[in-house]
Amino acid sequence: MKKSVILLMLVLFLSSCATTPTYITSVHYPISTAMYSEGFDTVWAALVDILSNLNYPIATIDKSSGLIVCEFISIDGLMLERMAFIPRGILGSAYTQGRYKINARVKDEVTHVSVKINTHIEAFQGIFRPYGWEVVESRGVIEHEIISKMDERLKENVHDYKKIMDEFDVQYRTYYENKLNELTSEYKRGNITKEEYELRKQEYLRRLE
Repeated sequence: MKKSVILLMLVLFLSSCATTPTYITSVHYPISTAMYSEGFDTVWAALVDILSNLNYPIATIDKSSGLIVCEFISIDGLMLERMAFIPRGILGSAYTQGRYKINARVKDEVTHVSVKINTHIEAFQGIFRPYGWEVVESRGVIEHEIISKMDERLKENVHDYKKIMDEFDVQYRTYYENKLNELTSEYKRGNITKEEYELRKQEYLRRLE
């Protein structure tokens, strides 16, 4: 009888490992990028100040590339469950602790300044798993916290992607229309051959389609 019970428990455990995992909590913030109408210097200063106020240990900061990388921060199992998608079988989570670090990128996109937050999270495997660190997917909790504080600080968060893309399309079309006009002028002045003119003309028209 004992052998049957043990065998049944083993089958149930293995089945839970083989099926699609369920997760401990459903909280998820999918947005990790924000766009602002303020200039690069203003956005950069706001981000650095916010990370400092949140006590993130900064390992690398490079304003010229817009990159900030923080050091690892250790967290317990409960915080790990809040921050990451953790598979849960019939015997609960096998992760006992975690650690995470963030990197942030500020980029001047001409029509706006973007801020992207990436959170790298690792979970330590404990019960019923080989010991070691495993990368797990972020729920966006940290990203959401930082972006929310950026929104509060800068107030004019530009989430209108259509408006931004429309502005980009206008700039894009204007650029190639100007290139086409310059090409035509070059051809009329006899600076390029007809073959070169037709080839480059087709390329510009293709980009304007």
